[in-house]
Amino acid sequence: MVEALKLVPGYAPPATSQIQLATLDTLQTDYRAANKGAATTGAVMTKAERARKALYDGETNSLRAKMKAIKKATRAQYGPSSAQFAEVKSIKL
Repeated sequence: MVEALKLVPGYAPPATSQIQLATLDTLQTDYRAANKGAATTGAVMTKAERARKALYDGETNSLRAKMKAIKKATRAQYGPSSAQFAEVKSIKL
């Protein structure tokens, strides 16, 4: 859009407007920088999401695996009809 406006003969919006070519050039530069930043941030976020998922739902040593182990140990130690097992058996992860 900015490049197209530069080709318009006599394009001269009011001096107090926000649609002057210099203002639009700055906006375009800022927009391109934000796009580059979003791509970098997106990659970092994807990596962090994978790490978080592994900590929560991984096969071993995850929060879910530990909760299953706690339930199993509580059931084995106190029995399936105990108050202690009742405390932990309904916890969902």
